[in-house]
Amino acid sequence: MLLPTLLALALVTGQSDPYGEDEDWEDAEPSNGRSTQFFLTAWGGNAFDAVVANHMLYHVPDRVRALSEIRRVLKPGGRFFASTVGENHLCELADLVHRFDAGLTFWGMTDTFTLQNGQAQLEQWFSDVTLSRYDDAFMVTEPGPLSAYVLSGPSIPQDRQEEFVRFVETEMKAQPIFRV
Repeated sequence: MLLPTLLALALVTGQSDPYGEDEDWEDAEPSNGRSTQFFLTAWGGNAFDAVVANHMLYHVPDRVRALSEIRRVLKPGGRFFASTVGENHLCELADLVHRFDAGLTFWGMTDTFTLQNGQAQLEQWFSDVTLSRYDDAFMVTEPGPLSAYVLSGPSIPQDRQEEFVRFVETEMKAQPIFRV
């Protein structure tokens, strides 16, 4: 019995290719200033039964090239699975940052490959594209993890981070469950 072959695409942040093959890497400087690299496969065509891109295509600067490569490495009848976020992804955190300082912008927003525009991008490369929505949310009940997540990006200047932590603590005293 032959097992199906699967390629799981990965997004790597950093400055260099860990495999030492820089010609297969693509660099970009997204709006958050972090270097993002997408490894374009070096396999021959028709190599995989399935390819998975889980929450990463919105980081890829040249999606046309990436989708072309994905299609190339899929076997005939192979499947491509991609997940992404909606245009309002983490909007509650953007609102929180805006309430803290209307001049700041939350780093977690994207419009490059979303639930709203991803299907049209995929239909240029694949004949049978199905959009399946999964409604979900999570509730944050402690200010520490909420602050830490926002502070893991570049939204809040270093000299205002302690002030932001206190702001979140005050917000969560007034509203003890933060829905994202």
